[in-house]
Amino acid sequence: VAQTLCLEFLNSLALVGTGVISALHVAFENTGVPRDWQRADRLVRGISHFWWQQHIEEVELSKTEGATGIPRNSASSSSSTSKHVADEIAGMALYRSLGGPDGLHRVMFSTLMLHQWLHSGHQMTLNEWTQLNTSI
Repeated sequence: VAQTLCLEFLNSLALVGTGVISALHVAFENTGVPRDWQRADRLVRGISHFWWQQHIEEVELSKTEGATGIPRNSASSSSSTSKHVADEIAGMALYRSLGGPDGLHRVMFSTLMLHQWLHSGHQMTLNEWTQLNTSI
């Protein structure tokens, strides 16, 4: 029952048009980030899965509406623009930049780990974080 409720919660999140940071914010704003990294990893995997599915649905919707095959601008179709972070790659631009939900999961989990690292008082430069994530 708990797994079903978790999946339904993740599926109910409005992730269309969000980026990595804004999607994590939408997901964790009312629940908080689990302290257990394995649990956090499973949640982030679910978030990335449903983010990807919602954007696939956007692509399919744009095709069925007689579009030229180019997905609609995420800003015009997003119901979660209030959570958008300035200068964040989001929506269809992020979708086109990644190879699939696994890459999105890795970037999301790495971002979550970076947030927790910085929140605990540590430091890391953008260059260091980029080097850690070059294989993604």
